[in-house]
Amino acid sequence: MTKLLVFLLFVVVASVIQVCLIPLPLGLAAILVWFILYGSKHIVWLVLMSSIFLAISASLPAWAILLATSVALALFISGKSFFPNRLATNVGLVAVSGIAWEISMVALLKLTSTL
Repeated sequence: MTKLLVFLLFVVVASVIQVCLIPLPLGLAAILVWFILYGSKHIVWLVLMSSIFLAISASLPAWAILLATSVALALFISGKSFFPNRLATNVGLVAVSGIAWEISMVALLKLTSTL
C-alpha cells in the first residue's frame, strides 16, 4: 500500500511539473513505470488521479485527459504484449505513448473547440 501512495504522490507532483515546467506527459510516464514495475494492479486509480490533478492544475477538461491517457495506456499495453520485454523496448514504448497522448489531447481539444 505504501508503494501505491508513493506513486500517487509522484503522479500528483509529475502533473504539477507538467503544467509548470516541462510540457511532457510526466504523469503518463509515471503510470507507465508503475505498469512496468507492478503490472496492472491499482492502475485505474493512478490514471484517474493523474487525470483529475492534471485537469485541476491545467484547467483542461478531465474527460479529455482521461480519454487521452487511456488511449496511450492501451497503446503501451498492446505494444508491451507484442514486443519483447527489454529496457530499450520499454523506453521506446513510453516515448510512443507520450506522443500518442499529446496527439490525442490536441485532437480532443480541437474537436471540442470547433463544436
